[in-house]
Amino acid sequence: EKGVLVGSSRPGWDALITWTARYLGPVAAEAPLPPVEISFPEGGSLRSDDPACDAELSARLGKALPFEEIRKPVPVGPASAPR
Repeated sequence: EKGVLVGSSRPGWDALITWTARYLGPVAAEAPLPPVEISFPEGGSLRSDDPACDAELSARLGKALPFEEIRKPVPVGPASAPR
């Protein structure tokens, strides 16, 4: 489901909370996001720029899913400062 953020409370997705992820480069406001490396508890990992990423994540979660960049706008300026 495009644009839907899911968590481990979804049936069959319990393993999701055991995964970790990190950006493989700096994140800049106006640039594309860098690839992400997803690490699994059994020691394997997967990069988001790997052509097999969608298939591997889909197999692990039991549902066909694409890995997509979702960037939400971040407010900049005095209005965005903590209060």
